[in-house]
Amino acid sequence: MLQLPPDETFYVEILLFLAFAAIMSKLVWTPLLHVLHERSKRTIGAQKEAVAMKEEAAEMQKRMEATIEQARIAGNDAGEAVRRDAEAEERRILDAAHAEASRALDDVRKRVAAETEQARAELRTSAQALAATAAERILERPVQS
Repeated sequence: MLQLPPDETFYVEILLFLAFAAIMSKLVWTPLLHVLHERSKRTIGAQKEAVAMKEEAAEMQKRMEATIEQARIAGNDAGEAVRRDAEAEERRILDAAHAEASRALDDVRKRVAAETEQARAELRTSAQALAATAAERILERPVQS
């Protein structure tokens, strides 16, 4: 039952409670609060670091995409240059082949013309000789050309 004024055991219990609270504060609560505070700092630090790393990764991805785009453009330009060079080389080779073919054709035409003229000259000579022989046989006397 409750007595007023409380007896001395009440005051002893209060003093023991305060002593227990002081000891618990020094041995448990202060270290526990310190650990919780450090944990909070580490968690917040890790979160900030994660955000920073995420931003850095996004920036690196943008740079990589820009580099890839530049490389693609450079590759296209290089391919186009190679194609143009190949077309120019093809035109040069075709022009050289046409020129060579024209020269060869002209040479053949000249040779054919020369051989034709030589054959005509031989035929004229042979025709005159054959005509003279035929006339001698027909006339049965020698004919002078």
